[in-house]
Amino acid sequence: MAWFDLGDVRWVGVLIASLAAFLVGFAWFHERALGTAWARFAGVDVAEQRDGQSRRLIVGFIVTVITVVFMNVLMAELLVTSVVGGAMFGAAIGLVMRLLNHVFHDAFENRPGALTLINGGHDVLALAAAGAVLGAFL
Repeated sequence: MAWFDLGDVRWVGVLIASLAAFLVGFAWFHERALGTAWARFAGVDVAEQRDGQSRRLIVGFIVTVITVVFMNVLMAELLVTSVVGGAMFGAAIGLVMRLLNHVFHDAFENRPGALTLINGGHDVLALAAAGAVLGAFL
């Protein structure tokens, strides 16, 4: 195996894993879950947020797919080939690479800790879901 070999990418798995991560985000940020609290802590007007939502969803999905492709390559290289292993790998990536970045940036931007936890918690769960799906395909 060569490093960053796209031949190791399971494209159907990437698509399903990306959709799984997106579904986690939909449920996590739904107004009946944490969406209302997120908007309050982020200082976002929910009505204004709906304008341009399609563009943000498209950009978000593209970013998710790129992230999941990279996870697929890393998982294949590290021989993470189970659902549980994939979920743990995804959660670790979410915790170390994403949540800690939220902590770092939000501290400098003086953002509420609750916002950091909402955004970082989403990343941990979404990448755990993506990793579990990828683990099933590897």
